[in-house]
Amino acid sequence: MRSIDGHFTIINEPGTARALAENLLNMFESVRSPEHIIITQTLLKQAASRAQGILSASLAHKIAQVEAEIAALALPDEKVTHIKIEKAQVVALDATTRAEKSSSSKNWRKLDKARKALAKQLERAGFASYTAYADFINAQGVGGARRLELLIRRDELIAEKKVAETQEKSLVSLTPSQIITVLADVLSRAPHTAMGPLPIVIDDALRHLEVSTKLRALEVLKAHATQYATWYVTDDPLILSWGGFKQDSLVSEREHESAIYDMDVDIAS
Repeated sequence: MRSIDGHFTIINEPGTARALAENLLNMFESVRSPEHIIITQTLLKQAASRAQGILSASLAHKIAQVEAEIAALALPDEKVTHIKIEKAQVVALDATTRAEKSSSSKNWRKLDKARKALAKQLERAGFASYTAYADFINAQGVGGARRLELLIRRDELIAEKKVAETQEKSLVSLTPSQIITVLADVLSRAPHTAMGPLPIVIDDALRHLEVSTKLRALEVLKAHATQYATWYVTDDPLILSWGGFKQDSLVSEREHESAIYDMDVDIAS
């Protein structure tokens, strides 16, 4: 085992997390079961899923706020529009719908023709794209600049919400910043007693994280170990190296040390 800052202990004896948790609970005279203080990959996955749900709900709220502000802005009595562009856009949208419903060479040729016609009208009017034309329309009138700004912001939020809802719900997909949120959620649920928080046993929960995310998670756990005495059970080479284990000493330490029954010395320190 290796003690980091006296509160964060790494144990290179995989498969001993439950026995370690039971021994710790006995020492703390707690009636809790080991499951209450063991953090597994499953718990982290559940926290990641909760974080994604919270983010999606938060973005939905922001979108509603932006849309309410857009609706409050008075529209201009008259807008300067380009009729030929409007007609070409309607034709292009209709051709797109037909091509998507019936994927035939005839419909795809019509769609290509409609897109070229729209691009021609946009070029004649001096617009690089239909988006640029739509921005021109939305920016007209009193408050037009603000309306355009809000519309762009709404589109950005909608895109963020889509990513949040479709992102792979796995630990591998977490970024270094996201792991902070996930760990904060898990640690906030750790059990407390009248004497303070119980220790935490992590059962190799970070093993499958990307390297930079794993290292960030270890630093977060190290910082929180001043509040939660933390024991990390693993044989992950990266974590063992981070904890100060030397590769050539791992076998001999496993043969001569017991992570379960040498805890008294570490806790006392």
